[in-house]
Amino acid sequence: MGYSEKLGKDLENATFLGGAILSSEWLAIIMVIERGGDIWEETPPARVFLIPFGAVNKSENWKRSSWDKNSRVFPMIVQESEDVALSVDSVGGVWHRDIKTSSKGEKGIRINGQRAVFKSFSGLKNIHGTVYVVGTFRNVMRREGKDRWSVFASEAMIDEAHVRYREAAKKDTIYDTGFNCIDGFSADRNLYAAGDASDVWRYDGKGWIPVDIGIFDEKIISICCAEDGFVYMGTQRTGKFIRGKDDNWEEIKTPFENDDITSIVSFKNKVYFSTPSRLYVYDDNEVKTVQYNTATKEVPANAGFLDARDGWLLSVGNSSISIYDGQEWQILYGASLVDAQTAYELANDMFKKSVDLMDAVEEGLSQQK
Repeated sequence: MGYSEKLGKDLENATFLGGAILSSEWLAIIMVIERGGDIWEETPPARVFLIPFGAVNKSENWKRSSWDKNSRVFPMIVQESEDVALSVDSVGGVWHRDIKTSSKGEKGIRINGQRAVFKSFSGLKNIHGTVYVVGTFRNVMRREGKDRWSVFASEAMIDEAHVRYREAAKKDTIYDTGFNCIDGFSADRNLYAAGDASDVWRYDGKGWIPVDIGIFDEKIISICCAEDGFVYMGTQRTGKFIRGKDDNWEEIKTPFENDDITSIVSFKNKVYFSTPSRLYVYDDNEVKTVQYNTATKEVPANAGFLDARDGWLLSVGNSSISIYDGQEWQILYGASLVDAQTAYELANDMFKKSVDLMDAVEEGLSQQK
């Protein structure tokens, strides 16, 4: 896979935020380009790379598409339709890109021609051909077409979220009701939205119903309605992996405790989920670390965001991109001898051994005295 020297410099200074499988031949990778500052303190330039893979000539250069300078704030990206990428950022900015045409900005999320009033958005999903975005105050918006969205959440659930916000403010505490993620078993029914304070709701085709998962005060940041009929959710910081449906929910044991489960997808009858540093698979009722069978024996440097479509699984870390067809992994960018989690574990092990060695030396010197 090739890319020009200019694009290569962009990649070296980039932090990848996510990606989307646009077709069996094209990927769209969303990234921000650092300029020496802290990306969490400022808004750096946002870019998208269109990457050919699969049946497309692999020697073709990656193509960079520029967004409008610094106006994108933590943008998210999904496939809107074949070969078309759709991005929504946290303040409701909207952009789409057809690989055959140029970049196109829109007038933001608009309801009946008017700009939607919101706090922020943090989840974007194409659910069986229909795009939804979710955010604070239990906002759920559904895309109806170019520059057209509809409010999909009920007034009652949004109003209650605002009440909780005002009550929290009176007590000088933090508001904790909002959605971070959404998925569904069909485009317009049996949808699940989840967010802060273990706030989970299900849309049954007629209305939204609160769901008690029996696990409290968790910030849920990822969700997947999987092929096996179960809903899977992941939390921030505490690394809880939750599985259930109807009134039956359980926490599934993972190899870690304190981490973010940032993304979950269902792929070829298995459930894959990611932390920022490593990719896992839930198979045969057990969580396992993914073993990459790449031709070079190298692995992606990190993980963090997943997408599955058209028989492919895409994994994007903050500095690596890889794709899987169910048989073999390809590392498109950011190959390493070990993943970030393994590197951390090796470094930590070496540090412990050095501390033990120093303790032994000090003890030996003390005995000599």
